Amino acid sequence: MLKIDLAELNRGFNDLVDTVWLACAIDGEGCISLSKSWQKTVNVTNTKYDFVEKAAILMNTNVEIKENTKGNRKTLYIAEIRDRTKIAQLLESILPFLLIKEQHAKLMIEYCELRERYIYHQPREYEIYEELRKLNKRGKTI
Repeated sequence: MLKIDLAELNRGFNDLVDTVWLACAIDGEGCISLSKSWQKTVNVTNTKYDFVEKAAILMNTNVEIKENTKGNRKTLYIAEIRDRTKIAQLLESILPFLLIKEQHAKLMIEYCELRERYIYHQPREYEIYEELRKLNKRGKTI
């Protein structure tokens, strides 16, 4: 007789739901970026604390609070990771579920792999920086 461990089955289902939820959060409210100073970040930012808190739990990080003092803007909550290994692991796990930021994730994973292999920045890393900059640029793209 086939025995099914319902607790294990449920845990696997919940893990998948959480992975898909985080991919959607990053697609819609997140950013995958690389700065001029080579600072890598993956974050989720929103004005709803509960939303960002769930992302932070799934990303294994904390919620940063950014009070906006200009006009009547709302407080921002940010869940962010900067560690190369954590970023690569996170993006590899959610990559199959990304729609909007799929290309961003592939580039960042490639960048993290290059940083793992080389001490000095390689020409491809500069190309990745430029490609991510273009992908993250606001406004119309040509």
